[in-house]
Amino acid sequence: MSRRPRDTATTIKTFRRRNKITQQELAIITDLSVRAVAGYERGDRCPDATALMKLLLFALEIEDQAAEYFRKKLRQKLCIPDDETITL
Repeated sequence: MSRRPRDTATTIKTFRRRNKITQQELAIITDLSVRAVAGYERGDRCPDATALMKLLLFALEIEDQAAEYFRKKLRQKLCIPDDETITL
């Protein structure tokens, strides 16, 4: 079952805004054109497999950075040494 263009548009736009990234910045980071990003967000077009992969990889990178940030804060708060493993 494929996602409707409007669902994809909302997902991309929400992710970008939540992370305080402009369309231009997202285009540069993912090596897509600003026109393509804007079209995806309006629902005028759907990202092809390559564009979707670039967007997903960037989203995963953001999530990894957030997880690492919270691990560091948790270590500090609980006085856990750096060499001890923490899983979230």
